[in-house]
Amino acid sequence: MPMTVINNPAAMMTLGELNKNISRAGKDLRKIASGQKINGAGDGASEYSISEKMRVRLRALGQDSENVQKGASLLHLAEGGI
Repeated sequence: MPMTVINNPAAMMTLGELNKNISRAGKDLRKIASGQKINGAGDGASEYSISEKMRVRLRALGQDSENVQKGASLLHLAEGGI
């Protein structure tokens, strides 16, 4: 009995499209779950770079604020000592 290869290109294309849609839906669900538009470099390299720079600046501003508060406390302590 000869062996035959059964090939269904339409079904293979449909399966490929289904896998793409599942992958895209997973990405969208991760965005919704995190509440952020950009979660990684795959969402847009330039946008990701900009968002990371903004995060760094926000952390720096937070540290600056802490430093100012510590400096003000030190001045109040020195004023009390005088």
